Amino acid sequence: MKYGYFNDESKEYVITSAQTPYPWNNYLGTKDFFSVVSNTSGGYCFYRDARLTGITRRKYRSIPLCYGGRCFHIYDNGDLWCPGFVPANRDLDYYMCRHGMGYTSLVGERNGIRSEALFFVPLDTHAEIQKVTLTNTGKENKKISVFSYIKFGFRDYCKDTEYFKEGLGTGEVQAEDSVIYYKIEYGERRTRYAFYSVNIPVSGFITDKDIFTGCSGISCDAMEAPVASHCINVELAPGEAKTIIFILGYAENDTSSRSHGKGAINKKKAHKIIKAFETEEQADVAFTKLAEHWGKLLSKYTLKSGDQRLDRMVNIWSQYQCMVDFNMSGCSLPFEPGLRKRTDFGDLSRDILGFVHQIPDRARERILDLASVQVDGADACNRRQTLAAEENNEVSGELDLHPLWLILSTSAYIKETGNFDILEEKVPSIDDRRKAISLFGHLTKAFYSTAHNLGPNGFPVVGQDAWGDCLNFKNFPMKDSKAAWRAAGRKGKASESALVAGMFVFIGDELVKICRHIGWDTEASEASRHIKRMKENLISRGYREECFLRAYDNMGNTIESKELRELLCRCNSWTSAAEAVTGNGDRAFEYYCKTAPAYIEDISDLHISEPYVYSQTIEEHGAEEHGAVKSSWLPSTAAWNFVVISQWILGIRPAYNGLMIDPCIPSSWNEYTVKRWYRDSMYEITVKNPEHVCRGLKSLMVDGKKFIGNMLPVFGDKKLHKVEAILGND
Repeated sequence: MKYGYFNDESKEYVITSAQTPYPWNNYLGTKDFFSVVSNTSGGYCFYRDARLTGITRRKYRSIPLCYGGRCFHIYDNGDLWCPGFVPANRDLDYYMCRHGMGYTSLVGERNGIRSEALFFVPLDTHAEIQKVTLTNTGKENKKISVFSYIKFGFRDYCKDTEYFKEGLGTGEVQAEDSVIYYKIEYGERRTRYAFYSVNIPVSGFITDKDIFTGCSGISCDAMEAPVASHCINVELAPGEAKTIIFILGYAENDTSSRSHGKGAINKKKAHKIIKAFETEEQADVAFTKLAEHWGKLLSKYTLKSGDQRLDRMVNIWSQYQCMVDFNMSGCSLPFEPGLRKRTDFGDLSRDILGFVHQIPDRARERILDLASVQVDGADACNRRQTLAAEENNEVSGELDLHPLWLILSTSAYIKETGNFDILEEKVPSIDDRRKAISLFGHLTKAFYSTAHNLGPNGFPVVGQDAWGDCLNFKNFPMKDSKAAWRAAGRKGKASESALVAGMFVFIGDELVKICRHIGWDTEASEASRHIKRMKENLISRGYREECFLRAYDNMGNTIESKELRELLCRCNSWTSAAEAVTGNGDRAFEYYCKTAPAYIEDISDLHISEPYVYSQTIEEHGAEEHGAVKSSWLPSTAAWNFVVISQWILGIRPAYNGLMIDPCIPSSWNEYTVKRWYRDSMYEITVKNPEHVCRGLKSLMVDGKKFIGNMLPVFGDKKLHKVEAILGND
């Protein structure tokens, strides 16, 4: 059963029922200011960090889950209803939600009144625009009242839940014309404020949740539960439509200009934002610019395969989710709401793999930020990435045994851009901000911290926070766990991971290639020696009867591999890549389709979560919710799957000195075309498969001329270059 459908032309998922199994969300915003909006308009807004600077209040694990956020109530001659169905829960004559690239449109109709609300965050703006169009679809004149509604937040979410009263006592509301302002300890400890405006005169407003039963125009300075609700009376003739622009925004002043008089907010920044978008024409221009922005991002890699589902995953939803995951940095997702003072180092590193071709400059910024959380021992601390490095006061003491991921993300950036100069960037360590070493120094620290911390079988010791190994060994006391972990490795009493050993071999080889390209042959040879030894250990001590071991525990017992009945979607992509590497294109693509949302949309009622994005897991046979997907929008999954389909199956793979053509496709495919922006040139690559093989490049033509090899050169001329690759047997 489905609850909607894909509209590929508009790059939207259209939801036709408000009563989806779970809230189906979208993420608005491209930098700093973000909004989460569900198919019933639930969700919240925040500036950079969902925990510390949530602009609207949210209730994590609220019942029902779709409540909260922003909503509109319409009062029509005694009939009170909501265009998003909730919270009024009145049946609608018509409902439609369209989740698009950085926007959501929500349409609800009842008793001859249609409301269409468009939510989006303009580029380079700290505000959410809510463009509401009301239409009289009946045959009689209508007099209605429209009530906007949001609940203000602004306090540290964790402290807010522990001591709710403090937030109520310090929140203050000010009203000016049709704008409601909200502040907490403004001018005393903070210089930030939120505002909610509407572009037409209001009949009244409410700022206290407890008396939100009508528009009485009541306001006071200290509110028990601060909200913002405008009341607007609207008259509509049959067929007439009127548009109202609401703006929910955030502003922060510097200390010198924070106030106009005692306790008064300096509203200049809010006024500037309101003036920029207060008309329908201005809002439309901003929306057009947003659409152009996403169009440009998605044009960097496009596929025409003849398979509609594959094309929509590659061209639209995989790349869109990769960018959303990067923007969210794991701080605000349906099942990872950012309440912990940390995000996962590995996830943040792996996300780069999926979006580096879209915005390489921001990938570079992220890589340097990640290197800055490397401690002296080269372990990677988990910490929040959503605020600037200097603002991250609370650094987690937990270790992540995946500093190797930094090497992989750096190599992906260099392959994409050719900018080896990033290796020379000076990056301070988290232990001492006054000390800085080159990024290359951080990469070698990551490599050798693994190479020099091996157990008795020659495999890397399992770290304290190595969740990615799926085993989470706890073979040491939590007190001073870092020292205990290190000591256990030295004494040969620590668990060892074959998975991390494989990572070391695969990722370490990228470090060797980087060294070769910059002429550091001695360093390359030394790293190769460690990799060779790890390979030998994997074969001699980690391989049993056609499969690898998973690990050795701290008693030296082997932990065997077994088939995982539950689908871990990010790891499933590795299996697909492995099949492609071995030349089995049929199976590689079969595995890819098992978790690709477009291929499993028909059973949306079984999968529960959004059918247009990847989730973390799919429940196994025998589970109470067999087939249900869990943890949608989770980082890394979309990135891994996009890498697998774009680089290993379709086979258009960036390398240090060019663009490699190495497809491994289903034997039934006839041909496909990829347009790929690479180092200031567009490559239009058509792959033809007349002999219906999975793999094997028979000939290559570049701009009409025969080309030897499979490594396309770097043109860098901002021109289109046409490539024809013929697959077949020699």
